[in-house]
Amino acid sequence: MFMPPQIRLAANTNTYLPCMSVYDALDFIRGPMDLHFVEFSAVPNSSYVLWGGDAHAFSRVFSKFAGYAQGIGLYTPVVSSWIRDNRDIALNDPDLHKAGVDVLRCLIDIGEIMQAERVMSPAGTIRGYHGSAQEWDACMEQILKGWKAAAEYAKGKVRGLEFEQMSWKDDPPQDFEQADRMLKQFREWHSQSSGVMVPLSLRYDVGHGPSPPPVSGDCPEYHPINWFHRYPGEILGAHLKGTDRTRTAVLPLLNDPQYWDGELTSGRIVTSLLDAIESPESKVSNPFDLVVETGMMSERAHKIDRWGDRPPFPQLMIDSVQYVKQVMGERGYTEQDGLWTKINQK
Repeated sequence: MFMPPQIRLAANTNTYLPCMSVYDALDFIRGPMDLHFVEFSAVPNSSYVLWGGDAHAFSRVFSKFAGYAQGIGLYTPVVSSWIRDNRDIALNDPDLHKAGVDVLRCLIDIGEIMQAERVMSPAGTIRGYHGSAQEWDACMEQILKGWKAAAEYAKGKVRGLEFEQMSWKDDPPQDFEQADRMLKQFREWHSQSSGVMVPLSLRYDVGHGPSPPPVSGDCPEYHPINWFHRYPGEILGAHLKGTDRTRTAVLPLLNDPQYWDGELTSGRIVTSLLDAIESPESKVSNPFDLVVETGMMSERAHKIDRWGDRPPFPQLMIDSVQYVKQVMGERGYTEQDGLWTKINQK
């Protein structure tokens, strides 16, 4: 009989770095949020400056982060980028292209220090919507080439790389056509060169997909099960957050009418993702990394004040994680040391 995979419920530090230190973010995830797993996102800019300028300091700083996380009982399955610092990877200029690939190499080195299994990042940014189809295609080829170089660099450091499904045309992939092209190429390269490169897989994000939404407000890419069934065995983790109908704002994962109305509810968002993870056709990895990403992301100008006279930001995050745990419990999951196992079918 098919049994759903075990789930490692985690939070990522990128949600908190705009308003907390790395150490405070780790304490918050392990303490008030009561989680055992973290998707570790490096502080941008300073991390890459250290990596490029002082290898000893880079190793010392991230070894301290790794030791601190281990000391408080946090395990790091994945290291990720929290802003698209690798946007130059799409450029044809050899030096700027290398700079974009170097961001991925930096993350891979952090992953090795943190003893992570995988490294995850947006694939890269193709600047501007108005270039010709030929120019856009050439940029896509540069992104693919850059990730191949990163996958070769990662061999012996981490087990694999993930590129994230995104929300904008110039941040591929946002739709099935783009993801088909990228995964097909990565499969071919890995099948030919598995001895010198790690596999590349897709990270699903419940808040991402074609943007702006179509006139109908819906499309196949907005439903997680369509991604999981289209790429069976190639989605190893997912980001879970609340998102409004415009797909431009992050909301608390609480069934509160202040945030949700009609058919769109936080409960539906959580259960639709769990349906996809549990589907036999999805062939997801075991364990599967489910990362709660609700929070304050300054990059997209998500505003705390839009939530009105509600509990302060940290409490909303704690309540959101507790709500996810509640839904998982209602679906028959039990938790031991952060690993959630489904003990019955509902």
